[in-house]
Amino acid sequence: MSKPQTLATTLFLWTVCAAPTALAQGAPPTGTLPSAPPAAAPPAATPPGQAAPGQAPPGQAPPGQAPPAGYAPPAGPPPAAYAGPGYAPPPPAQPPPPAAAGRRPAEVFLLLGLGGAVCDNEKPDSDCPVDGGGAFGLGGLWRFHDNWAVGLELAGWNFNVRDEWRGQLQNDAEDVKFSSFYFGPMARWYWFDEGVADPYLQAGLGIGTVSAEAKNQSASYEYNARGIAYSLGIGVDFHVADIFRIGPQLLAYLHVSSEICDNPAGASETCRDPGKNPDGDREGLALPWRFVAVGTFMFGDP
Repeated sequence: MSKPQTLATTLFLWTVCAAPTALAQGAPPTGTLPSAPPAAAPPAATPPGQAAPGQAPPGQAPPGQAPPAGYAPPAGPPPAAYAGPGYAPPPPAQPPPPAAAGRRPAEVFLLLGLGGAVCDNEKPDSDCPVDGGGAFGLGGLWRFHDNWAVGLELAGWNFNVRDEWRGQLQNDAEDVKFSSFYFGPMARWYWFDEGVADPYLQAGLGIGTVSAEAKNQSASYEYNARGIAYSLGIGVDFHVADIFRIGPQLLAYLHVSSEICDNPAGASETCRDPGKNPDGDREGLALPWRFVAVGTFMFGDP
């Protein structure tokens, strides 16, 4: 049998025997093309103002790319799409710094505490028979710098007097008084310009007076010494509220009399310049001191 005849016979046998089996298994008949797969559904429409999957939102660069020229980061957290070498995220917002602790320009203070004097109190007729006492005062300051303030102060002392003091009376005194006052400008230098504690040095120069009075049933004696007052003190304030400080202060002032007036034995008052006492020392010197609590109210913007 020739080759063409053999090929024709084989094709005939396959058609008769194999084709029905292939059709039963779902294979397409020989000589036909397989059917095309079903068409894919069209993509869903992107809502206005939103980016399609894999794309950057409108007005932004694609992910991983630098922002366009002239881009300014909007307020709030930076968009995640801008992560290229040309993007510098803004620093996180910082809370405002707290106001300086109490450094307000205007101050008014009150003081109250213990007082005394360093002077001659050994002799019964001494001009300074002080045995402790109390001190009080008030004043105002203008804090023109964190470390400096200037102002005015009025201060007073009410001394306790020894029982044996009688001034220039011949007999014992039944009613005695002894006091001191001064008024004048003063300045403070504060060591620190911030913090809860506010230590300072204080110095002043003003006018002062030292007064004494003794009485009994038969006579009276009065003494007044007026002159210059030099004060020097140290203290520390603690800020306990936004507009209030409080703290201790130790201060002394030297009273140098320029005029002494008295009325010995009930005579009319006479005034004179300071001279020498029986010990040869200058008359009219006194050194009152105080240890007080000072409360300060502050006003104005820090």
